[in-house]
Amino acid sequence: MKRLALSVAISSLGIFVTSAFAGNVSLNDWCFNVTGDLSTCNGSGSSNPAVDLSGFDTSLVPNSLGVATITLGPGSNQYVGLYADYDIDYADYLSYNDNASTTNALDSPDQSYSIGNPNVYNGISSPSGYTLFDAFANDALDDSNTAGTPNSGSPQCCDIAFAMAFSNINVALGGSAIITFDISFTAPGGGFYVTQSSNDPSQPSIYLSGNVDLIGGSSTPEPSAFLLTAGALAVAGFLARRRRAASFRLLFFGASREGL
Repeated sequence: MKRLALSVAISSLGIFVTSAFAGNVSLNDWCFNVTGDLSTCNGSGSSNPAVDLSGFDTSLVPNSLGVATITLGPGSNQYVGLYADYDIDYADYLSYNDNASTTNALDSPDQSYSIGNPNVYNGISSPSGYTLFDAFANDALDDSNTAGTPNSGSPQCCDIAFAMAFSNINVALGGSAIITFDISFTAPGGGFYVTQSSNDPSQPSIYLSGNVDLIGGSSTPEPSAFLLTAGALAVAGFLARRRRAASFRLLFFGASREGL
């Protein structure tokens, strides 16, 4: 897996640093969950029109991170989530040289996250059988970080993926909600965020943060206009993307230890 995170830099120095990191970070898998709709997932061939990816790079290699926004119309108990599996400097360290942490408390009781190994497969959960992805797909993130940590006996550790979601989003008649997920080389100035770093301190870190902005409307929301789907097409795209990524790694980097 190989992708690059690219944030918008204000100063010329920031632009130089961002460019220097080009090609250092890869994105193997990505998906958005809009109240159960997983159609915007690994380029599955369809996409929920509520999801704006114009500022979010979905290419495999090289990649520049960016910002994704999801706009919800009136409805009750809607939820939106992001799942992403990035690697930092795959060419040198494969998928197994990263770590992850969180900073600050969650911004609200309706925000959740999970961090872990994306390759943990249980064969039981749906829709994919992969533990972390299925927690994301079912809006069941548990605010835990189960990713491994490096030690002297295992200098190359670990493979990292993360997910973040906002639940119980109630949009009143005539109003809307804009949910933003920002992945950048620059740490947010405050609030809750996830950090993924390489165990090699010379490599950049990437930062995930999110926000919900409710806009206007009357006091009574109407039922959600988004269809709740099983997401079979998206899951097929998710699994196919993992196979394509594995083929890429074998072709350009040689065999990887990562299980698919």
